Amino acid sequence: MAGPDKPDKAGSAAAEGSSSKDSSNAQRFTPVQSSSTEDNAAPPTSTSSSSLTTSVVIEYLRTRGFERSEQVLKAELEALAAGKSPEEAQAAGVAAGGTPYARTLSMGELASKSAPRDLAGAAAGEKGQASGAGGAANPGPLEVLAADALKIDRTDRTRGFGMVRNWCQGGLDVYQAELRPLLLPLFVHSYLDLVEMGLDAAAASLLALHGDSLLPLHPGLLAHLRSVTRRVHMGADELVQRFRAERYVLKMSQTVFGLLLGWLTDGTGPVASAGAGEGVGGNEAEPPATRGRLAMLRIINERCRIQVLRAKPYELTPEMLEEGTGLTSAGPSYSAVGTGPAGGSKRGAASTSSTGASRDYPALQSAAVSQGGDAIAEFNAKNAGPQLKLGPKFPLSERLADEVQREATEEVRDEEEERKQREKKERGTSPPAEKGQKDGEQMDGVETSTADKQGENDTSESPRKRSKSKEATPARASRAGTGTPAPGAKASGSVAPQSGKDKGGATNLGGDEDDRSDLIQPTVADLPPQAPLFRSVDIMREVAKLRDARKSLRIDPSLPASSSSGSTTTPWMRRAALPSICAYTYHDVGDAGLTCSTFSEDTTLMAAGFEESYVQIWSLKGEPLAGLRGDVHLPDVRDRTSLERQRVKVKRQRPNGQEDEGEDPAYLSTRKLIGHSGPVYSLSFDNVGGTASAPRTLLSSSADSTVRLWSMDTLSALVSYRGHQGPVWNVEYSPSSIYFATAGADRTARLWSTERAHALRMYAGHLSDVDCLSFHPNSLYLATGSSDRTARLWDVQRGACVRLFVGHSSPVGCVKVSPDGRYLATAGSGNGGGSGLGAASGEDEASISLWDLGSGRRIKKMWGHQGRINSLDFTATGNVLISAADDCTVRCWDVRGTGGAKGASASPEDGDVAGISNGGAGGNGVIPGSGVRVEDASADCVATFRTKRTPMVDVRVTPRNLCLVAGAYDAGPLSGMDGEM
Repeated sequence: MAGPDKPDKAGSAAAEGSSSKDSSNAQRFTPVQSSSTEDNAAPPTSTSSSSLTTSVVIEYLRTRGFERSEQVLKAELEALAAGKSPEEAQAAGVAAGGTPYARTLSMGELASKSAPRDLAGAAAGEKGQASGAGGAANPGPLEVLAADALKIDRTDRTRGFGMVRNWCQGGLDVYQAELRPLLLPLFVHSYLDLVEMGLDAAAASLLALHGDSLLPLHPGLLAHLRSVTRRVHMGADELVQRFRAERYVLKMSQTVFGLLLGWLTDGTGPVASAGAGEGVGGNEAEPPATRGRLAMLRIINERCRIQVLRAKPYELTPEMLEEGTGLTSAGPSYSAVGTGPAGGSKRGAASTSSTGASRDYPALQSAAVSQGGDAIAEFNAKNAGPQLKLGPKFPLSERLADEVQREATEEVRDEEEERKQREKKERGTSPPAEKGQKDGEQMDGVETSTADKQGENDTSESPRKRSKSKEATPARASRAGTGTPAPGAKASGSVAPQSGKDKGGATNLGGDEDDRSDLIQPTVADLPPQAPLFRSVDIMREVAKLRDARKSLRIDPSLPASSSSGSTTTPWMRRAALPSICAYTYHDVGDAGLTCSTFSEDTTLMAAGFEESYVQIWSLKGEPLAGLRGDVHLPDVRDRTSLERQRVKVKRQRPNGQEDEGEDPAYLSTRKLIGHSGPVYSLSFDNVGGTASAPRTLLSSSADSTVRLWSMDTLSALVSYRGHQGPVWNVEYSPSSIYFATAGADRTARLWSTERAHALRMYAGHLSDVDCLSFHPNSLYLATGSSDRTARLWDVQRGACVRLFVGHSSPVGCVKVSPDGRYLATAGSGNGGGSGLGAASGEDEASISLWDLGSGRRIKKMWGHQGRINSLDFTATGNVLISAADDCTVRCWDVRGTGGAKGASASPEDGDVAGISNGGAGGNGVIPGSGVRVEDASADCVATFRTKRTPMVDVRVTPRNLCLVAGAYDAGPLSGMDGEM
């Protein structure tokens, strides 16, 4: 080659080398071919000048560390000097430079090489480790973010979600229950990723293309996502922050999980081309399709936790897949992973992170998959261990227990003597017994009349009983057979059998099921601080509990169709073994808006709260509720008797026109309590005296962020408790009535003492409003339900969450702990709109879940209500759960029965017993005006009581197993109908 061309070639090589960032970016050089025309020939240049220039360029490349560029230059110069053509010289340079020049750079490599260097971050991480070829050996955080931003393809997530959706929908029907829940987290995080990266148009496109597929199950969530269109919206949105901070828990069988992981990593598998659509099928191996699948795999790796179950797909029920899934607030949180060539992991293998790769599934982090491990079970075991003190008996001090035992023994002995006297008197006045009736036995009818005489006409009651244990309960008049059967007589199906003697010879006074409980019983030392001395009212309360246990109605929903002796049980007998319900209807509520209702423990008072900020109470016995005079002389008030003298007297009009001083029950049997400045949401009477005496105080919670304590003696407010930062949704007295708990919109529940104006404990952990609560019978634990779709059990003393219950797809509207201390019933409000916090089922249904407090597992799921469930309560023995709802029904559920769908073999008699066919449904089994068939309920629904236009807001089961319900009559289109059951 001519001499004048060499300096130009060398200069070009030097310029190329100086602009390169590292040795791997060495460029290819093509020598300039000289023209053979003499007119265009360059002026002659000396050979020494050309050699000097080449030496300078080579020295420059060596100094800058461009070793491969130096090798390429030398190889091309040597080839040209040997007389080879320019093409051959270029090939020699490529061979000398090595293989990196013979392949195309991937998007990930190009982004990594083009990203600006974060030398300060790399030096801080590795103490100044030098950068090598291809970038820093330990790139800084800013360099990693820059590389991620450069390799973004805005279509990857939209394409990837479409591919996963088509693949899931094209799978076998047996896999659908496991695959459908996967679409929700992938869609949400794909959308939020695009919004976070500022790709608003791509996010809107994703929502428009695929939002309709999730609309039937999650309308509320999609409506919420449409309001999040900017990155600034994400920082202020609680739901979005929860999605980004927690891992979304899913459950899959090993078969389905293996198919999913194989398709995401390789695009292969037994159903790789199922549901072929855009981006699915023949073009799976194309780079855009690969990037889409890896984008979905990365979301699963960073944002999800898949619990792999060792079960066959056909063995998994929807209830099993729903429990403990979704955003559970337990388990590992979000953690980023390293990226591979296409924005995902290399061939599905996640780069090493702080959590490490899974041993069984290297494509995923250990936090993204668990083999049989349950995050909820791990959380419960970590916080409380497997054992809780769930014994239902409220522990009493030794002196109080001895006094209660003595009083109760005397009462039982007096009742026995009175019974013998009545029998002796009846033998002397009544005709001889009929054939077949032995001496000492009673017929059912005689037993009933005896009970009535004992309660109404008996005048031999001792002064001790009249002064200490006056009964005030409608249970006696509600059903026949509330008395105690004679020795040797058979107890009827609705009467609890009389207690006998225990092994030690002491009289068993009732409640022996508690003594036989296998649960750990608490002690007095486990309780929150109690009064040092007991009062006479404490003795009356405990004695009344034993009396109620002896005389309570027997509720047995599991009564068989035929007895062991061969006699057939009639439908009427089976119906008699179910609860009796007394319904109270509020009329003419109008614009006042009934918000809550409650009954006192002794069933003498009923109270209701209204949206117009007042509380109204009624006397269920028709007795006057008179307030105090305005000129009360407080020094004269020393006890309750002297207080009665200070009450207002009303002139009562006689028929002859004269006036007589007295109290007018028609006017004073109801009173209003005014003091709140917002709607009243919850009420709770104290149970200091139990069923032995009327309540003394009433608690009310309101939207004005306060709880007020009202005196039933003065009918005025005593204290206003402040502390919540928002509406107080629920308030409830503890079993001892020394403490009470509140649930508020500030995501906390709080424990209070009536003696202090400030909260004693705060229970924080829910991620949304705490809507409801319920005390355990032994008062050691407090159950709460929240709008975050979870329920929690708290240790009252420590303030720690000891159990977490996840499984509802809508806010938890009410909770109730069973009297035996074993179970927790929670009801979904059914108005969540499929928010996506629950995974397996986005159905907006009002269902009831029954949980085992010991293990934290769900026992079964009960469904049948078509409206929001407002209240739950158990019978005294805990074998029947009663619910009241907005669908104008009250349903009874067999706690110990098998749930699931109803069988088609139910007989007409079973329908009659269940109160369905003759409880308002038509001959075709459809509830009039609702379009709901009676079969739309789980098999453990044993009775349904319907009203026509009265949504039920409260249910209360008395200690003697009479059920009281209340609701406001809705004078809608069917105003001509009554609202009675």
